Amino acid sequence: MSVAREVNKEDHHASIPSHRCPPPRPIGRARLLVPSQFWLRLTVESRERILGTLSRIVAQQLTAPPAIREASNEHN
Repeated sequence: MSVAREVNKEDHHASIPSHRCPPPRPIGRARLLVPSQFWLRLTVESRERILGTLSRIVAQQLTAPPAIREASNEHN
């Protein structure tokens, strides 16, 4: 019987409440950054990594160039 009580205690403590708590309030005022300020605060390595990723995404979105036909000097 004592085992059953321990299981019930464990179950009670491990249960998740059905109500949701609001998110914690931010400490102090959150300052919004202007995009240019955000970019300037990044390290050089972060900027290069972001630009490389964006370049790959843009390259994937571009259509393939048309096939180049070789010019022939033969006249029919």
